[in-house]
Amino acid sequence: MKPAPTSGFLGDYSNFKPVEQGKPLSLEKNPNKTLKSYSKIMIDPLQVNFHAEAKGKNIPLKTLDNLLDYFHGALLKEVKDSPWILAEQPGDDVVTLRIAVTDIAPNMQILNLAVTSTASGLGTGWAAMEAEFVDSSTGERVLALTDRRKGNRAVYFRGWSRWGHTKNVFNQWAALLIKEAPDL
Repeated sequence: MKPAPTSGFLGDYSNFKPVEQGKPLSLEKNPNKTLKSYSKIMIDPLQVNFHAEAKGKNIPLKTLDNLLDYFHGALLKEVKDSPWILAEQPGDDVVTLRIAVTDIAPNMQILNLAVTSTASGLGTGWAAMEAEFVDSSTGERVLALTDRRKGNRAVYFRGWSRWGHTKNVFNQWAALLIKEAPDL
């Protein structure tokens, strides 16, 4: 899958580098700071900031709100199972996570009725996002990333609901942002 078009949520993208050639995950790291130096995390309200060619612009607001609530819940679940402590206020040792969903697409349920369609990736929902971790005291960016993912084809039953594969992407991102990001 090609990298997601940028939405402007993160401002300047000139220092972003792909994590792996041909993969959509790109990072910008602060050479002077690391996420491992923070023990607390504060999660800002999730946003929708569709890029210019986004396919998800016609999704009803209530559906988007429900999907963002799901994503936020997945993040909180990951924090609960991580070394980080959830903070409610900025302060020393607190990093703030800011996230914008920049595109989103539902499953094509009819294609997900056949295992062969799901196994090939046809009809799986997908989403794109931009996120950054900033020092809550200084506002300095510690780590930023952009990513675009399809639902997990191996999770066949997710395709039975309109947003099942997309929610699977949110679960993957929650794990990436909370558990894997400190090691990126």
